[in-house]
Amino acid sequence: MVRPIPSKMVEECGFEQLRMFLHKYGLYTMPTTELIAYLAGIIAGKRAIEIGAGMGVIGRALGIPTTDNKMQSWPEVKAYYDLMRQPTIRYPADIIELDAHEAVKRYRPQVVIGSYITHKWRPGMDSGNQYGVDNLKIARKVEAYYMIGSLTTHLQDPAMKYLDGIERHDFLYTRGGKENSVIFRWKR
Repeated sequence: MVRPIPSKMVEECGFEQLRMFLHKYGLYTMPTTELIAYLAGIIAGKRAIEIGAGMGVIGRALGIPTTDNKMQSWPEVKAYYDLMRQPTIRYPADIIELDAHEAVKRYRPQVVIGSYITHKWRPGMDSGNQYGVDNLKIARKVEAYYMIGSLTTHLQDPAMKYLDGIERHDFLYTRGGKENSVIFRWKR
């Protein structure tokens, strides 16, 4: 099981080694202890869930329900990843199999946390995923939605027009590189 580590230790690894680690284990964000402390401060006793949890490292560290549609275990999606020579997520047993919208409906959170959530593709879009999330729909159902991502990967999401803010932090490390690692924030 991957556990959060101090950002100082991540920094010592260097980006190439970090990127290979993230790739090998199907992680998109390196969970640092500082990131977990920051998110815990946002949650601060509110009902919260993690969507698109993957291995569930962030939600588990926060003590909140970790949900994912587990699409990387579906044979057709796994075959696609295999063609790209990209390892798929090996979902731990404690990950609750729910897509993001079902998870919000079931848990009725005040705060939603996500990492590298791919937006739902619709005809005419250049990016997205047919199994992706309508991030704007999620944001409109909760008090706050925080999605860790990359400026280069996630800005095509139509929900970005409605952001409350984009946060940069020294403790953020994603596959997109430290300079592109941000937290997208939607608040009601």
